[in-house]
Amino acid sequence: MATPVETRIAAVVARKRLEAEGVVSLELRSADGAPLPPWGPGAHIDLEIDGVPTRQYSLAGDPDRKST
Repeated sequence: MATPVETRIAAVVARKRLEAEGVVSLELRSADGAPLPPWGPGAHIDLEIDGVPTRQYSLAGDPDRKST
């Protein structure tokens, strides 16, 4: 099991897609265009947006893709 790492990254939503009622997928990119850190199966992020309660999201996709 991987050890959780606390890293803050300024990111932008590159794409938002409605998957089902009440379920969205978000494609995130780093705000400065830098590669995103490595991650693996079972990884999650806490998404913090000003004025909105923190929400936890599961990461999905190709972990070798560092741009999103």
